[in-house]
Amino acid sequence: MKKVLLLVLAVLFVTSASFAQLNGKFAKKSQWELGGSISFTSVTPVFAGTTGDATSTFTLAPAAGYFITDGFELGAVVNFTSVTTPDLLGGSSSYSTYAFVLAPTYNFNLKSQFYPYILGAIGYNSYKPKSGDASSGLVWGFEGGLKANVAANALVKLGIGYTQQTLNLSGASDRSGANSLGVVIGVGIFL
Repeated sequence: MKKVLLLVLAVLFVTSASFAQLNGKFAKKSQWELGGSISFTSVTPVFAGTTGDATSTFTLAPAAGYFITDGFELGAVVNFTSVTTPDLLGGSSSYSTYAFVLAPTYNFNLKSQFYPYILGAIGYNSYKPKSGDASSGLVWGFEGGLKANVAANALVKLGIGYTQQTLNLSGASDRSGANSLGVVIGVGIFL
């Protein structure tokens, strides 16, 4: 982990020396920040030399933010995830999750190409299995980190975030869902 952190710091240092002319271009009133993520994962278990059936996960999460003042942007993220898993009878089961989250963000201008940021998020999410009852509820969280303007209108983001999802069945009195803490690495552009 220390080697990864040192590598990231070295890249940021080299970037700051190479792109000094980028100072102060980002986080200006009336700009758009566009980014997001897309991923596909297939995990195949192996036990005692026997290969099992794969679990596949596809995620699409576009994000956009508009700066209403210098430094402060109103953002939104739409997240779609589809998971297919093998079952014991040789078939498969699947489920999908959807979320729409409002994410206001403040980007601190250090008069360089580095912008520490803090983000709050609140929205709605749902879980829909292939068969069975759907569940839904509130999702909220926060994130903090550093955005770097690495070239022209390109951004690299590194942060840490916490999310709490509520996914209750209709009429449930106790909370069901998930709490997650994770590292955020991303790229984006600003216009």
